[in-house]
This record gives sequence, C-alpha cells and structure tokens, in this order.
Amino acid sequence: MDIRTFEAATMPEALARIADAMGPEAVVLAVQEGWRRGLFRRRPVLYVTAGSDSRALRPDRSREAVKPVRPRRQFCEKTMEDRVTEFLASRGVPADTARSWATEAVALADGAHGMDEIARALQEIISGALRAPSRAGPACPSVSVLVGPCGVGKTTSTTKLASREFRRGRRASVVSLDEGHPSAAILASYAERAGIPCLRTRSLDAVRALARRTAGTGTVFVDTEGKAPGQIAKIHELAGRLHGMADVGLQLVLPATMSVADMRRSAKQFAPFGYSNLLVTHVDEAVSAGAAVSLADKLSVPISYLGTGPDFASDLVEADPIALASMVVVG
Repeated sequence: MDIRTFEAATMPEALARIADAMGPEAVVLAVQEGWRRGLFRRRPVLYVTAGSDSRALRPDRSREAVKPVRPRRQFCEKTMEDRVTEFLASRGVPADTARSWATEAVALADGAHGMDEIARALQEIISGALRAPSRAGPACPSVSVLVGPCGVGKTTSTTKLASREFRRGRRASVVSLDEGHPSAAILASYAERAGIPCLRTRSLDAVRALARRTAGTGTVFVDTEGKAPGQIAKIHELAGRLHGMADVGLQLVLPATMSVADMRRSAKQFAPFGYSNLLVTHVDEAVSAGAAVSLADKLSVPISYLGTGPDFASDLVEADPIALASMVVVG
C-alpha cells in the first residue's frame, strides 16, 4: 500500500491534495490536528495520512504539492519555554540569558497559552532586570568621559551628548584627550558644526580647569582614544589617570551590532575604568538590541542612551528599562 502524509490548513484542502497526488481511490487513514509555530503567533494545521492500493501509474506530485512534513512527535517535544528561548536567541540574547528569561516569563504567565500573555510577561521580566540610569541631581557629574574600543562611535556620541546639553540651555563643551589622533580633528569639526567649544589636549589639568568653570551650570564631555581590548597596559594607564579626577562619570560605549562574545570581552577588559553606564550605538543598524540589553543585565549597569543615527540633534535617545524590554520583544 502507498501511504503518505499531507499537511493542509483545512480538510477540503487536504482531500484535494490527496486526490491530486494519489488519485480518487485513495482513502484517509488518520487525521491529526497540530500547530505551525511563528514568533509570537501560531496557526492550526491538519496532518492527514492517506493510503491507496491502486497499481495505476500516476505521477508522484506530492513533493510539488506540499513541503516535507516534520514528524509530529518532534514538534510536540518543544515546550513553550523552548520556543521563547529560541525567539530571544533570534533577537541577539545569549543562550544562558535567553533560557533564564524564558523560564521566568513562562512561570509569570502562569500557564497561559496565548502569545500576547507570554510577550507581556517577557517584557515585565526584562524591564525588571534592568537598572534605570540617573540623569539629574548629585549623581550627574560635571565631567562625563566616554571610553571603549576603536570605531564604536565615541566621538560622535561625545558631540551628541554635548549638543543635547546645549539645547537644554546648559553650558557644554567637548574635549579630546588625544590631540594627535585623527579623532581629535573629527571631534573639533563636529563641535564646530554644533556650535560647541572644543578643547584638544593631553592634560587632565586642562580638563579640571574647564570643569571648574562650568561647575553647576553644565558638563564637560571627554572623548578618549579608542583602545583595543588587548591593550591592557594602556587601558590601566588611562584608567589610573582618570581615577585621580573628582566628579567624573564614565560610560562604556559599545555598538549594538557587536557580537555577544565581543561585548562581554570588551566589558571585562574596560572594567578598570569603573564605568557606571553603557551607551549603545548603531542601534539603527542592528536587528535587535538584545545583546546589549542582556549585557546590562549581566553587569547590573544601566544603559544611559541609544545612538540611532548620525544626526547630532535627534539621533540620541534616552534609554529606560521599559523601552529597552519592548525593543527586545517587539522590535
């Protein structure tokens, strides 16, 4: 006997496919209901098994009519927790964090099978795991220093932060700590376009003097030379110099397009700076900010801002836990 299994959305569709592939003499042997999974949607399907004793030579068009059907048993073995974990992994969240968040979200949903309930639980779990940044009051330093690897967007972010401060009616200036590096000239060009004073120096005393002149009325934003994670000696040397300054806030700048492994490596290598925030750039170029959000959770360090493009005036947005969780789950 010729026995085949067909997948279709409805029984009439299944019967039509069976007749076309096996002939009108074929009989239905079994019908099984199932689901086709998506991200946060699923649709019902039928798995119809048919058989025929006919010896007539008919072209086998079953492969043209339907896709190969995965055995139903394998599909059933995937739990809701597995599906949520896979979804989070597709959003850039590393496997260990994805599994942890998925387990908590499924438990919080309390047995709910609707994907909307799971999505809401997932956003609640992620937003609750993140710290909110401090933006005003005593926690707001008079000097803000951006550190990080080469090419992650520190120079552009320095100008964006200063431009944002300037538009709020406060005094703002930018400093390049490596006056001989090409990034210093780029920062000066950006600052001129934004109408912001720019200082190019290697002296922290000059930075202190500038900070004293703007104390209480504004912020000095400092761009540092990019350091490769392997340049341990240079990282420790610059970190030691900055630790001698008072009222300084340090932000680690990383792009959303960076891999999870490279993000974790950079976070570890730049730990001597004692950074208090993450600033995530290139968000507009990434599929999701999942990797950066999971890193913030792992380090228990808040994400302060998101760089979403090249424009100084509009492409820097404040980050908050609820919006970050929505970016991971919804996009």
